[in-house]
Amino acid sequence: MTSPNPKPQPPNHVEPSARRIAAIDVGSNSIRQIIADVRPDGTIDVVDEMKVHPRLGRGMESTRALSVESMDLAVEAL
Repeated sequence: MTSPNPKPQPPNHVEPSARRIAAIDVGSNSIRQIIADVRPDGTIDVVDEMKVHPRLGRGMESTRALSVESMDLAVEAL
């Protein structure tokens, strides 16, 4: 008899011993997202990545605040 909720299996191209991770880095100029498979020996294979430049820090020298336009672009990217 099989379980009604079988455990999801990783895609065929992912090594069983690898762990799939994702990270998002939000900086003052760009947002970068990366998805990678990390093997037990520390080897990293990038599966997908994305980088956009909403320029969150633009104009902060004078306003000391994030602009609504930059924040909207950042949220859209995320």
